[in-house]
Amino acid sequence: MRAFAEAGWYGKDKRWWLLWPLLAPLTLLFIALARVSKWRTQAHSKPLAKPVLVVGNITVGGTGKTPLMVSLVKGLQARGWNPGIVSRGYGARPDAFPYRVTLDSPVFEAGDEPLMLARATGVPLVIDPDRRRAAVQLCEETRCDVILSDDGLQHYRLWRDAEICVLDAGRGIGNGWRLPFGPLRESARRLSQVDWVVLNGTPAQDLTGVKDRAPLQSMQVVPTALVNLATGETRSLSALAEGQWQAICGIGNPGRFFDSLGALDCRFHAEVFADHHAFAPADFSGLNPALPVVMTEKDAVKCRAFAKAHWWYLAIEAQVDSAWLDAVSDRLRNAR
Repeated sequence: MRAFAEAGWYGKDKRWWLLWPLLAPLTLLFIALARVSKWRTQAHSKPLAKPVLVVGNITVGGTGKTPLMVSLVKGLQARGWNPGIVSRGYGARPDAFPYRVTLDSPVFEAGDEPLMLARATGVPLVIDPDRRRAAVQLCEETRCDVILSDDGLQHYRLWRDAEICVLDAGRGIGNGWRLPFGPLRESARRLSQVDWVVLNGTPAQDLTGVKDRAPLQSMQVVPTALVNLATGETRSLSALAEGQWQAICGIGNPGRFFDSLGALDCRFHAEVFADHHAFAPADFSGLNPALPVVMTEKDAVKCRAFAKAHWWYLAIEAQVDSAWLDAVSDRLRNAR
């Protein structure tokens, strides 16, 4: 059903419009509930002791937000900041919230994306469905002087001094409709309220409804190396062109991962799991034990405990313009 919905959202299956009479009332209900939630939570939003930068999206599914977060943290550090991160911690099951994620946190307590971010950046990171509460803890218990919110564009209880919306340049905003008939969490008009719209990749369409609403910034997510789950060994990307691989993926937009492998001349058999899937050894029982496995870094954090010697993940990096990072830093310095 998810594959059919995505095909309909992004204009690849016209049969989706046959569901309009059924889904239209649900879409209107979603809009009404979202407006009430925004009104109730935004009324209680108050500035924090440190500036807050929210990095999120208005579409469901993966857009490349996580690698951008890593690049923003490193870019701000290079410009004299001491960032901290807050995240909802989707799928995390700690004993209590807020929860401070460390490099050694169990993935079931921290969640896959927060643990990956903590290991990639080394900065303080707190998860809590109440992101404001997480941000308060960062302000009070760490030396961070700027807070980055991983996702949370729709979490209006958290005050924000600047906003970045990340879009998949190949998908854009799809059919422009709100959930469930379309892929949008909020109206495309929301783009005119953010500080920047970051386009991940090369636009595959004219992006009507996007380009005239907010300053656009391009981003390219590029593979950098293969990393072994069991040993941490790195290998050149050229290894992917050698022999047959088995590609495992449990992210919001698996097609982007598989496209990256194809661009590297990798011949592979694909296995797709749901986003944030909690991997277990049984998920790999049907694979050929003689062939190497490649997966995303997000999936790797959940598989490292039982990884085999020939399991690898594809390390990636978000490349953005240095002048834009200067602009982000300046906006935050002038926020208060």
